[in-house]
Amino acid sequence: MRSLYVALQAALDKLPDASSLLLIPPPIQGIGNASGFTMRVELRDGAFDYAKLERLTRSIVAAGSTQSALTIVGTSGQGFSSGEAIDVMEQIADRTLPTGTGYEWTAMSYQEKQVGNQIVYVYVFGFGLLLVYLCLAGQYESWIAPLSVLLAVPLLLIGPAAALAGLGLANNL
Repeated sequence: MRSLYVALQAALDKLPDASSLLLIPPPIQGIGNASGFTMRVELRDGAFDYAKLERLTRSIVAAGSTQSALTIVGTSGQGFSSGEAIDVMEQIADRTLPTGTGYEWTAMSYQEKQVGNQIVYVYVFGFGLLLVYLCLAGQYESWIAPLSVLLAVPLLLIGPAAALAGLGLANNL
């Protein structure tokens, strides 16, 4: 995907009298205009010095452009995850921005930072499966029969997923 993006951008750059920027669509429609990350630099000291804000933004962009983990349109470099790119941008912002300024994440980056490493959901899901298993074991009065029910449920999703893929519809189960 990345090589196709680079090739298409190179072809667009050859057009005379035009300036183009190819944006990859977001992974979830309606959250942002393109994939990658979205960082907003802010003046938090109550000042309205837009020249200072522009200088700070340009310094962060310049510092980010030197990192191999970033293509400074706001997407991670090849071989780097979006989480790694967000971490690099936070390090750059912490190093570059003076007191009275800050940054905020928006769109998918905000969602990614909110979710973070919430391993608790894995535990909740596991306990939920255990609860369903124990309820079915009590209902069937067997320790083996509930396993067939629990293992059959994920297989039921293959049919709708195959039908959606076959019809060319969006996979939004």
